[in-house]
Amino acid sequence: MTSAATIVTEVGRGGICGGQVSRGIRIAGLAGMESAHLDQISLSCRILNWISNRVRKLTDLRNELLRIGLVCARDWAGKCFTKEFRYEQEQFGMNASSNWPRNRLLLALPSRNLKQLMAELELVHCKRGQILMDADSPLDHVFFPDSGVVSVVAVYADGRIIEMATIGREGFTGVKAVFGAKRSSARLLVQIPGTAARMSRGAFVRAMESMPSFRRLMYAYVYAFLEQILVSVACNGAHGLKERLARWLLMMRDRGDDDVLPITQDLLAEMLGVQRPTITNAARKLEGAGLIARGRRQVTILDRPGLTKASCECYQLVRSRIALHLPKTYEEKSQLPLSR
Repeated sequence: MTSAATIVTEVGRGGICGGQVSRGIRIAGLAGMESAHLDQISLSCRILNWISNRVRKLTDLRNELLRIGLVCARDWAGKCFTKEFRYEQEQFGMNASSNWPRNRLLLALPSRNLKQLMAELELVHCKRGQILMDADSPLDHVFFPDSGVVSVVAVYADGRIIEMATIGREGFTGVKAVFGAKRSSARLLVQIPGTAARMSRGAFVRAMESMPSFRRLMYAYVYAFLEQILVSVACNGAHGLKERLARWLLMMRDRGDDDVLPITQDLLAEMLGVQRPTITNAARKLEGAGLIARGRRQVTILDRPGLTKASCECYQLVRSRIALHLPKTYEEKSQLPLSR
């Protein structure tokens, strides 16, 4: 056995074979390996062949391989091209396919207009804590989130920040671009990671000028966005922290697909403009009522209807105002009563 080799393993309809390309998945391409490593790979390949003869679907094969630790999830995520795995990749924003974009403003466009815009859209991944655009910086791009949540925050001279609004897949960032602005007046901070469709400001302006349907949707969202800011300002002065915290968590949940929110209490304190011990006490009350569960760098919503009752009226008010301007913002299965 040579000390250097290139081994390619394919998973196809007929199972796993070495070197022969068939309809399936390339698992690994490795070179310059020692004999001992090659022996291990040879053994692994025999085990893989044994497994492949005993499972029918590629998804079952993946789960079995992951269970025994022979193939890591990252290898599969980057190298799987069958229908089942393409679907999973699309769900997590791994590629730009027919299932993308998923931003509801873009999806509300007539199909011919969306096709015209596709060449101007770029799929980008948004990491938690990433600053998409800072205050007083050039407004070079507009982002249409597919998933995750972006906060619009005010930045003070001493470095403190406080949230003014949140943006999810119902909207877009940089609303000032609608009015021709070329600089951002607020920081765009990713709170919950996800993906977005990025468009240059130039392309955005051209679409506003040439597509009436696009222009109407953008104006409708601006109205909804302003409603959200106005209600948030009133809420900060009129309601207690526990109610505001419940509202904030529900707003995050509305813009995502999971009851598990990857957020920290430090972040909650910063967004709501209070000290960490204060937010801890408020979160403890909601947890004591069985509405949420706090974990390491995450908060889980256990009782969404109960949390809605614990929040202030502003949550339902914002939902109803957004739904008024953008009727298809909330999916039917996630609709909650707009009155108590």
